[in-house]
Amino acid sequence: MSNIPEQVERSIANKILKANLIYTLRETDEFCLYNGGYFYRGKEPKTIIREFIDDIAKITIIPGKNIDKPYSLTNSKKETILEMLKSNSFVSLDQFDQEFGRVCVANGHVTLDDKNQWIFWNHFPYNKNPYKTFIQIPVKYDPKAECLIIDQFLTDVFGFYTVPLIYEFLAYVLMPTVKYQKAFLLHGPPSTGKTTFIDMIYAFFNGSKFFSDVRLQDLGEQFHAINLMHKLLNVFDDLPDKKMGDSYMFRQVVTNKYLRSEVKFVREYVKWLNRTKLLFSCNTLTEVRKTEGDQFFRRWILIQCFNIFKDKELMLQEDYDDPTIKEKDNNILEKLCTPSEFSGLLNKILEAWLRLETRGGFSKEWNNIEYIKGLWQIDINPVKLFVDECCIVGVAEQEDYDTFYHTLNKFREDHNAKPITKHACTQWLHMIDGIKKKRKSGGAYYYDGISIKDSISEKYSPSSLNKKKESETIEEMVVENLDQYLEEAVESTRQESEREGSG
Repeated sequence: MSNIPEQVERSIANKILKANLIYTLRETDEFCLYNGGYFYRGKEPKTIIREFIDDIAKITIIPGKNIDKPYSLTNSKKETILEMLKSNSFVSLDQFDQEFGRVCVANGHVTLDDKNQWIFWNHFPYNKNPYKTFIQIPVKYDPKAECLIIDQFLTDVFGFYTVPLIYEFLAYVLMPTVKYQKAFLLHGPPSTGKTTFIDMIYAFFNGSKFFSDVRLQDLGEQFHAINLMHKLLNVFDDLPDKKMGDSYMFRQVVTNKYLRSEVKFVREYVKWLNRTKLLFSCNTLTEVRKTEGDQFFRRWILIQCFNIFKDKELMLQEDYDDPTIKEKDNNILEKLCTPSEFSGLLNKILEAWLRLETRGGFSKEWNNIEYIKGLWQIDINPVKLFVDECCIVGVAEQEDYDTFYHTLNKFREDHNAKPITKHACTQWLHMIDGIKKKRKSGGAYYYDGISIKDSISEKYSPSSLNKKKESETIEEMVVENLDQYLEEAVESTRQESEREGSG
């Protein structure tokens, strides 16, 4: 009879394993529980398993000589059962998410076939050997779905010709690899849609489970990197105005196939396969060390956001005349985050995945290191370099509002930076002591406390500026709609791949 208690614990453990698919990770001693196409991990599986034990224990009877007795579950017995479950379910982390071209979605799996086409598989009934993945996107696959509202929103925030890059970035987030070695940074003044975009992708990817939120400046701090383990994306909105220190850990996260980190109360480092992408947003680019070289800047894709969204009741007539200022829709997030829009977004992401793979990375226009370095310097403060090099600041100085704005943006154009809005221009100037936007009695606006140097005014006067050739800028291409442009991007990528192959 002395073996009966142990036999009961083992019987409970076997019943749980028979009814549920449970794994224990060798590296972290962590339970993983299968649920509708993927395995979830962390504290929740262990809590659920404890509930399984409680439920079975309540109906378990211990046979006796004269009378059967209810099984009495104690904490020590519960721990014994948990250890039995572990001993029969160990697997390694490297057995999960091993297929590159597979995406687990709410209603099945989407996989790449030998012809580089996406094939959809419905979820199969429970079986003993499902595909081992920790990631499930809470979106249903519908090959006919579109996302017209999301298309328009991305166009408003990032500009028409940046939308394909945004879809490719989201495809890269889904990929279980960091082979393209890029981090992403959204920058621009407040009210430009950065946070709404982050909120949208947070909902699309179920960010509460699959995102971490370590600040760029904290990546190298002790115990912080472990938060990135098996996350799709590390995203931090609105970086603080704090100078970045050593960039070693940042470069490791963006580039290295494997990462390792210290863990509190654990003597040895934990090592894992890295798939985490980095996304940050800020109003002004973070100041970095002067010693940072190409090894830092080459890992970035900078995405400028300079279209301001304003509440209708706050808009002035000059705002309606400014194409970079748009009326704010306070319900836009609810319109973006619908099942049908997200199914359409998934289709755009899968198309972008194929573009990335065909091209072998992000487009060359986003890989110009000198452009990134120059843009980083000029956009630490979008007007500071112009003021320092081209202006006179003093109580006796004045400059016409429109003249200052247009000259500033011509200067920015010369430095490969996109134009900023009049609203943003004024915001930044007001941060400089003594400079204010004022209005003359006749109604014209001007800046008090600053003027443009004569040499600069002459350089950027209309008579001295040569008319640009139509071929110099992609903005002058004639394209009917975003879908057409995306189709042309696919064809351009295919042709470029064929030329490189034939060469």
